[in-house]
Amino acid sequence: MSKATYEQMTRKELREYLKGNRNNSEAWEVFFDKNNELGEKIVFPYTESPEETEAQVQNILKRKQA
Repeated sequence: MSKATYEQMTRKELREYLKGNRNNSEAWEVFFDKNNELGEKIVFPYTESPEETEAQVQNILKRKQA
């Protein structure tokens, strides 16, 4: 898929897509841009390991689904 396709998705659709495509950096970029547009900034410290960052992302996604 292309960046334009991700931009046409709703946040919910994009979140569902990312569950199965976690390594798609372009889709993540659009996802975070959409959150920033709504004032929902997500910041991860650079000192975290990839595993810690992944755990934080999963926690955020779970909270958003609830």
